[in-house]
Amino acid sequence: MMKWLPFRKLSVAGFSLFQKLLVVFLIAIIPILIVSTLINRSGERTISEEITRSLQSNAHFYLSTFELEMDRIFRMKQQYILDNEVQSLRLFHMIYSDSDDVAAIQGIERRLQQFKDSSLFVESISLLIPELDVMIWNDRVIRGLPKKRAKLC
Repeated sequence: MMKWLPFRKLSVAGFSLFQKLLVVFLIAIIPILIVSTLINRSGERTISEEITRSLQSNAHFYLSTFELEMDRIFRMKQQYILDNEVQSLRLFHMIYSDSDDVAAIQGIERRLQQFKDSSLFVESISLLIPELDVMIWNDRVIRGLPKKRAKLC
């Protein structure tokens, strides 16, 4: 009757009931533990790959945003250098009245502040006009620059 089985029947005469139950429990639980460990490792690997992809995507997005903003800042720098109001102030400041001079400087200061406010990466911005011996910042104006600084800029 047992001939069709490929293994021999174990003699269980020397085992107590507790030992028999323990062996049956281990035989039942070990495959479950192995399968759950394999599933956990697979899930861990999948989550790790997803986190890596997400971080790479975020890094690419922020790098792209930073590059675009730096490009915009460099273009704005060129626009400010070639700006009509700045060029007029540089070239014709000697014929401007004091009030025209102050109004032009305040206009430039206001536009520098707008530029600073429009960028996350610009903390402070200034424009040096050596002909007037003035440095216009987004929040202040410095007149009478030291000669050493004016020569360096």
